[in-house]
Amino acid sequence: MVNNAMHFIVYSKTTEATISTELGQPEYSYYFVLKQFLPVLDKLGTVLIAADEADVRGQCEELVARQEPCVFLHFSAPHNFFTGLPCPSLPVFAWEFDTIPCESWAANEKNDWRIALRAAGAAITHSQYTVEAVRNAMGQDFPILSLPCGVWDDVESVRADTHRLEPIKNYSLRFTGILLDSHHMALGQSFEPEPISGSESDDTDASIEDVRSSVSLQGVIYTSLFNPYDLRKNWQDMLTAFCWAFRDTSDATLLIKISASHIVEFSDEVAKYLARLAPLNCRVIVIKSYLEQPEYNKLIAGTSYYVNTSFGEGQCLPLMEFLSAGIPAVAPASTALADYMNEDIGFLVHTQEELSFWQHDERQSFRTMQHRVVWRSLYDAFTESYKVAKGDIERYASKAEAAISRLEAHCSRKVLTRHLESFITSNFSKGESGVVPQAVEEKPELAHQLETDPLLRASWQDSQYSGWHNNTMQELVQGFRLEAGDTVVDVGCGEGGNSAFCAMWAEEVIYCDLSEESLSIAQTNMRQFTRCKHRGFVANAEALDLESSIASKVICTEVLEHVEDPLKALSELHRIGKSDCLYLLTVPDELGELLQKEIAPPEYFQKPNHIRILSREAFDHMVEEAGFVIEDKFYSGFYQVIWWTLFWDDRRELLEQWAELWLLLMSNDKGRSIKAAFDKMMPKSQMIIARKA
Repeated sequence: MVNNAMHFIVYSKTTEATISTELGQPEYSYYFVLKQFLPVLDKLGTVLIAADEADVRGQCEELVARQEPCVFLHFSAPHNFFTGLPCPSLPVFAWEFDTIPCESWAANEKNDWRIALRAAGAAITHSQYTVEAVRNAMGQDFPILSLPCGVWDDVESVRADTHRLEPIKNYSLRFTGILLDSHHMALGQSFEPEPISGSESDDTDASIEDVRSSVSLQGVIYTSLFNPYDLRKNWQDMLTAFCWAFRDTSDATLLIKISASHIVEFSDEVAKYLARLAPLNCRVIVIKSYLEQPEYNKLIAGTSYYVNTSFGEGQCLPLMEFLSAGIPAVAPASTALADYMNEDIGFLVHTQEELSFWQHDERQSFRTMQHRVVWRSLYDAFTESYKVAKGDIERYASKAEAAISRLEAHCSRKVLTRHLESFITSNFSKGESGVVPQAVEEKPELAHQLETDPLLRASWQDSQYSGWHNNTMQELVQGFRLEAGDTVVDVGCGEGGNSAFCAMWAEEVIYCDLSEESLSIAQTNMRQFTRCKHRGFVANAEALDLESSIASKVICTEVLEHVEDPLKALSELHRIGKSDCLYLLTVPDELGELLQKEIAPPEYFQKPNHIRILSREAFDHMVEEAGFVIEDKFYSGFYQVIWWTLFWDDRRELLEQWAELWLLLMSNDKGRSIKAAFDKMMPKSQMIIARKA
């Protein structure tokens, strides 16, 4: 863990005492984000919840005075960030646009988020989409972590309900609030609730009393939760596409639960749309209520599909919750949803980019893009999902199970704890600002070789910048951390470079290779490690002479392209791993291999060398088919692709010139971002970090 003495001071403007009255108000949802972070933070240190800015400063000053490590997490947009604190501080924020505010307006310099982000020096958000937007403004080296909320664990009881696989629902929901039902209204009249006697009706809900209500639902139930006064939520497309798709369908229901302090304005707008769409056999229900957990769980379990039609999302907690419970979705795979939404877990809605403005910019100046759903695509997703619910239970069940698995990898607390621990350790435990390559001075035996050999220096530096062999983080590669007590198995160890790195921290390292020559070199290299138990042997990856469930970490790098039956080899890797074993799996990327095939000698693609080329999709499918859950995937090694291309020319001067050019590029301010773009476009290797399912 990070440090049992680490203190996390947390704050959001909305609190447990005010949430029921602040639903729909600016930044109310940060309270839910803070609550979701608490169990993860509890695993890494002591959590202190602050009441206000003065309390934050007081707690921070007290901990610093006692020389106790602390980090302040401010759950709010950066323009509200508390600066000038004596302890490290991080804004934790959601964002759904492709740019962040990089200018001031209304005489408020804080509207330029770069000021707060520079003051913080690091940040946490909830999607890779936001990470890219921030780094485009702050630089590619800016330390920012994508960490969604750990909602997967919260719906375990719902997930355990076997009825989740049944798309046709029949249940009653009881709540205190306001209920609007299209089956109980004349579509030509106002959709406004009856005012309380003796009061005047106006555009607020001051005259409307929450009452104990109940509603019974049957058939195919589509559910969506949102604040209707948030312009991003685009409920109009949802309502019209649903009603048009099911205008003649009596067992299709759209249930909208709104998070807002008033309902009249929204209900009147809904009524106008329904009147123009009438006659309708389908049903539309609107609920304004704060549901307690038992009723909220019943709402999830009673849903056939969750629906999202937003212009953009920072993460969308309700969608993540429903998917985590095994409820498929009708939604786009844009903005934050791109991190987890795909056709395996629901019905994708296509989107198109259009000009927009930052949500809090009262000028409404066009500075960014949003993703409008393609209405016909949404209509088609409704009709197709209904057909599946009514007539293809196996396909529905497959999507439900895939949703559970995918969201476990995306937002379960065991995954998030590892990511946050790595980020905190990297940026704050030793006062450092980001993961940097280990200094050459720390490896005096390497310094002379690096100084005199540009080929070695370029290769070493590129590897370090790609996150390999990070001593500070005890990571073989980013996300693959070695712990005391680990039993590591390195299959296809080669000359033992990865095994030697693991031996510095693991309790035991077992390594094997098909080549006796390579294994002999690996054994020589491993003799220097006396603290760690280690042993090596000759083996074929498809038949490992190891007992089952022996390893807590398994490495298999650049092996599967060599073997006759890669799926059989993956099954062997799966067998030897303990429950929840972490795996690092890599193979050459397809584009780089196709380039080599045009240049390299024929034997390069013959036994015992590469006998297959794996596309990214094929690699993913193969890993999942073998029973693994993919937690992360990344790419690196553009430098090596070009190096090997030049290698076949057999002129060392070409390789040296390429190495020197690459070193020159890396010394440039934008070198790292250019490398990242090249690595993604044409990497040497595609790398998967996976768990044993």
